[in-house]
Amino acid sequence: MSRTAIDIADLLPDIKINIRRDKVEFFRDLHHAGETLFGYTIITHKFGNGGSDQGFAISAPFDGIHVDASGHVNSISAISKSAMIEVSATSWRSEPITYEEYVNLARWIFKPLLKSYNALAGSKMRLIIESKAATEPQLPKMAQLHFDPFVFNANRGGLQQFDWDRFYNFIYVCHRTRVKLQGSSISRLLIKSGFEKEYADDLGAIYGHGRKILKQGLRYPYTLLPENRPEFNFAQ
Repeated sequence: MSRTAIDIADLLPDIKINIRRDKVEFFRDLHHAGETLFGYTIITHKFGNGGSDQGFAISAPFDGIHVDASGHVNSISAISKSAMIEVSATSWRSEPITYEEYVNLARWIFKPLLKSYNALAGSKMRLIIESKAATEPQLPKMAQLHFDPFVFNANRGGLQQFDWDRFYNFIYVCHRTRVKLQGSSISRLLIKSGFEKEYADDLGAIYGHGRKILKQGLRYPYTLLPENRPEFNFAQ
C-alpha cells in the first residue's frame, strides 16, 4: 500500500444523544445542568417553539491541550428523537484531527455535563459515538464485487482501456443497485486501495458525473442532445 493511502486523514464520527422524553424539556434541563456545572459556560443558545429549533453551545474547563474548546448540541429535526453533538477548538494536538482526539474531546466536554443532567433528571442519558470503522464508506456486496477487480488490475499511473471499461462497469452497477455513496467516498476508497490522492479525486469526480448521466437516462431532454440542435449540425 502506498504512503498516501496510509496517511489518509480520519473521518470524524457522528455523536448523538438519544432523547427519551419531551425534546424541549430535555434541552432546557441540559442547558440548566450546564449553567450549574463548575467551569462550564453557556456560549449561545436557541429555544424555539418547535422541536427542530433547539440547541446550545457550551465551553468546558481547559484540558491542557485544546484552546477555546466548546461543545455544540442541537436538535437534528422536528421529528428526530436524537440530539447531534459536535466539538470544536482553536488548537488540536494533531493536524488533521484524528478520530481518537475528536472523541476524547467530546467525552471531556459532555460526560460531566450528562452526569450532572442525569443526576437532576433521574435518567441515564449517554453519548452514542459512531465507531471508527463505521465512519468509513462501505460498498454493498454487488458493487464491491465490481470495485475489487478494477483496483486489483488497474494501472494506477494511468488507466488503460480495459481499466476504464471496468471502472465504467462499476459506475453502472452502482447506478443499477442504487449505491448511495458520493464521489468523495469513492475517492477515499481508491486512496485506501493505493491510488494517489489527485488521481483518486479525478476518478471520484468522473464517478459522480457518470452517476448523474445515468440518473438522467431517457429523461434527458431530446432537444438538448447535440445532434438535434442546429448549431451542432456540422454537416451543413
